[in-house]
Amino acid sequence: MRSWYVALGYAIVNRRPVPPPHIRDNEGRRRLVACVRDAARTGDGATVTAALVLLWTSQHIDNLWRLEAHLGKRATEARSSSIDAH
Repeated sequence: MRSWYVALGYAIVNRRPVPPPHIRDNEGRRRLVACVRDAARTGDGATVTAALVLLWTSQHIDNLWRLEAHLGKRATEARSSSIDAH
């Protein structure tokens, strides 16, 4: 994920095309939800806590993914505006 943000910075500074956002891993998300569900069924506090940490981390990564799309769109619009102004 870090490499995308580095590539975005490079694209902005050097007026290059913005990299496309990462592709979501829907299958991995389904497996994660199944893992959390299975952990909740065990009733083991440590297992449930670990599963919830994974779920929260996944949500954080999803937010960063959405931010990639938003920042990429804004950077592309800014680049287009600066090209049109010249």
